[in-house]
Amino acid sequence: MDPAFAPAFAMAAEARWRYVLHFIPDNRSEILDQGREKARKAVTLDPRDPTCLRNDARMHSMFGQHDIAISKIEEAIALNPNDVLSHHFLGAFLCSAGRAVEDIPHLDRAKRLSSRDIFLTGMLTHRAFVAFDLERYEESFDWVRRASLSPNPRTMTFALLTAVLIKLGRQEEAQAALGDLLAHAPGITCAKYRENEFGAPKVMDRFVYALREAGLPEGGGPETKAPASDPPEMHQEIRFCTASDGVRIAYATVGQGPPLVKTANWLNHLEYDWESPIWRHKLQELAKDHLLVRYDERGNGLSDWDVDDISFEAFVRDLETVVDAAGLERFPFLGISQGCSVSIAYAVRHPERVTYLILYGGYARGQFRRGSAEKTEQAEVVITLMQQGWGQENPAFRQIFTSNFIPGATQEQMRWFNDLQRMTASPENAVRIRRAVNDIDVSAMLPEVTTPALVLHCRNEAAVPFEEGRLMASMIPGARFVALEGQNHLILEDEPAWPRFLEEVRSFLD
Repeated sequence: MDPAFAPAFAMAAEARWRYVLHFIPDNRSEILDQGREKARKAVTLDPRDPTCLRNDARMHSMFGQHDIAISKIEEAIALNPNDVLSHHFLGAFLCSAGRAVEDIPHLDRAKRLSSRDIFLTGMLTHRAFVAFDLERYEESFDWVRRASLSPNPRTMTFALLTAVLIKLGRQEEAQAALGDLLAHAPGITCAKYRENEFGAPKVMDRFVYALREAGLPEGGGPETKAPASDPPEMHQEIRFCTASDGVRIAYATVGQGPPLVKTANWLNHLEYDWESPIWRHKLQELAKDHLLVRYDERGNGLSDWDVDDISFEAFVRDLETVVDAAGLERFPFLGISQGCSVSIAYAVRHPERVTYLILYGGYARGQFRRGSAEKTEQAEVVITLMQQGWGQENPAFRQIFTSNFIPGATQEQMRWFNDLQRMTASPENAVRIRRAVNDIDVSAMLPEVTTPALVLHCRNEAAVPFEEGRLMASMIPGARFVALEGQNHLILEDEPAWPRFLEEVRSFLD
């Protein structure tokens, strides 16, 4: 009726983000795109209306642009300091940005401003999520239980209640809460929760992991097949150990038999890798014959993200910490990409503990150390792109890495790898790890390797030049070199290089 009425456009945006947030539909991206356009129109028509600014901020948050969302919602609060939803949203955006501790005063202010049920249920649920983020599970349970008893509990209320009860070890009550969740939202899956930005990626890892443990189906995203679940006899166990500087490192064990240690590479995530169509065939095949031990290096995955030292020496220390925590005395290494250099350093320093070295797609020299100004300049350009686009919902920037690492992948595999990168590390940590990786140089250690070594490399891959693998093999005394036919840095299940890789590795270990 009035095409210039800004609040109508703001509420049209709000209707869409609320629908996506609470029902998590399959056409989520399409609806959010519509909402973003409505929110932009509202702010264009009236940039001083707090309702317009609030919903524009929420749309930025839904697209993962949390810093912009925080700035815009603070502007809305300045215009109307008593707007309950703006204070609530500021708390929510801080939580999504990984700043949960800063969230609490804003949520408390919102609760003081309004006790109406329509707002209060959401506030109680979110307050419980903040406590969950901070690993205060008893406190989280108190808040979410109150929300679950309100007249209008939400899907997220029952999901969080399920996850908290799992964390508290109250399995039977968790099953009852899961039943309420499925009754409230038939068809809800872990994958759908992973798509929504309720909190920072690391807390979402814990949240989804707890839901899966309770029995919520994994599911799949739009146009995505559900990932393969663990084989009945193969369930990985995740534990934590502490490095010498106090950083917690997550590691996983799965399978039976003699140990095989997979060294971390850029980037890993113990949970997502296990499910991913990029990694699962490798991990499950290797775990058939071995007790497979792998870990997330500092700054990414389930290991601590807030760390002072991200360097090659720290990576080697983390490997030392993991093998000691796992109680391993003698073992072979599987190094992939950057993991090759870390494995080599460990093998030179602890030759009495390493039985074999399997080095695939690796290098002794990072991009900054290959003696080419052009390569160094290209590496810096990539890092600049990472700084600008890594954390965005739109995968265009991350697609650069995906196309470089797995150019032969299907659309499904590429979507998984795009999502894996964003969920595995913050933009800041992704850049820090990338710089540390580019600066690696263990070429002087290669002649000191006394461990039997198998070096494999795909001829036509772009991420790490074939020549780097050949050079590494030529400098390790007695190393066997196998050239694989393929273009992918991470070998995919349906390409000819995969059975050859598996045959060579098993033969070498036998």
